[in-house]
Amino acid sequence: MAAAMFMNSNSLPIALMQSLVVSVPDLAWGSTDNKDAMLGRALTYLTVYSTLGMVVRENQHILQ
Repeated sequence: MAAAMFMNSNSLPIALMQSLVVSVPDLAWGSTDNKDAMLGRALTYLTVYSTLGMVVRENQHILQ
């Protein structure tokens, strides 16, 4: 989760999320959840966070 606190959707946050999915079993949402689904959620979160952050940053620049 800490990897998503900065808007960088390049290799470092993705590598950190991959290692967290493997090493932290509490990230599973249920007994049928697998590592592919957990990684998919993490990558979706990173993509949405970086996209929304970019939109907000650009809108603030335009409004000033």
